[in-house]
Amino acid sequence: MSTPLVDTWRPPGRRSTAPRRVVVIRPAVGGIAFVAGAGADVVRARGSDVVELVGQEGGSPALDGARKVWAHRRHIRNADVVHVEVGVTAVSTFWLALWACVLGARPVTVLHDGPVIVRAPGSGLIRTRSGRRDAVAHKLLAPLIDRPLRAWLVRRTRTWVTLTERARREVAAAGLGPVVVVPLGADPPTATVPPSACTTVVFAGFISPAKGLDVLVDAWEAVGEATGLRLVVVGDPGRQHADYASGLRSRLSGMAAPSAWEGWVTEEQAFHAAIADAAIVVLPYRASNPASGILIRAVVEGRAVLGTAVPAVEDFVDDGVSASVVPCDDVGALARALLELARDPSARDALGAAAGSWASRHCTWPAYAGHLLDAWAR
Repeated sequence: MSTPLVDTWRPPGRRSTAPRRVVVIRPAVGGIAFVAGAGADVVRARGSDVVELVGQEGGSPALDGARKVWAHRRHIRNADVVHVEVGVTAVSTFWLALWACVLGARPVTVLHDGPVIVRAPGSGLIRTRSGRRDAVAHKLLAPLIDRPLRAWLVRRTRTWVTLTERARREVAAAGLGPVVVVPLGADPPTATVPPSACTTVVFAGFISPAKGLDVLVDAWEAVGEATGLRLVVVGDPGRQHADYASGLRSRLSGMAAPSAWEGWVTEEQAFHAAIADAAIVVLPYRASNPASGILIRAVVEGRAVLGTAVPAVEDFVDDGVSASVVPCDDVGALARALLELARDPSARDALGAAAGSWASRHCTWPAYAGHLLDAWAR
């Protein structure tokens, strides 16, 4: 199985102990928020005083961020480490980090979508909503100031963190450095039965054209009835992909093949349970971030994963050993693989067992926190 490689650098002597005062800047919801919060909990348990500044999307990110950072200025100025976690859509988090830098912070910045830092940070200068104001923010204002805003965070960041070796190379090639790899952690498994005893095919996570749910719906229309399983969709399209998701939901409701559209599950335990109870977890992505929290959750739970040949899948599993991997945008290949796994429970169990064995060694929050402490010490 492909193992996420970590930077071989280590501080002299023993592994770094937890710093005394830490400020974590993160989004409020989503996979990045979950990772940042879980890491903060482990570091807090090791004796650090951790203050979390949470960016709420919406409103006026620049103004809201300035108020929040000013209210926590003492914590930021006295912190041993300011730790930032950003993704391409985390505009509010970006502004929190930017204002912290104005106060003198030299953050350690985790790029979940590296080498991209954040898309359209300049849009955060005004309060946006659907329609004309949103278009003005993203198409007129943001392009004028995005580059200098990103450059300020680049100048102030002392260490960059990526989640995979491939992403580290891409970030380094983009001229950012130093860069270290901190592989994703995960909660312990909760599954009580093997994939062969389960009856659902699960798609989970953010819904967008890049995630390829439409390809899965096409494949399900072709073979869903023959699988003897039920397709379950657990996810949220956000405002920007609501029409895309609505059309797919309508298609599924009109099919004879059984399906359930659960929408977004707000409780983390319920979200994990949907994956833990799956016979097959499908990731039909057209494109991906460097890592997928859904994939990590699925392999931790020892599920049979059916994914496409994108970085977030190829860098973590071996085709035919710990997952089944098919080409992107190939409805026929996805349908055939679905049918084969549905009809072969022992193959599902074998894939799940191999994935779970690897995950038990590599995907834990203590391991994640250990690598994070090394990155902070750098």
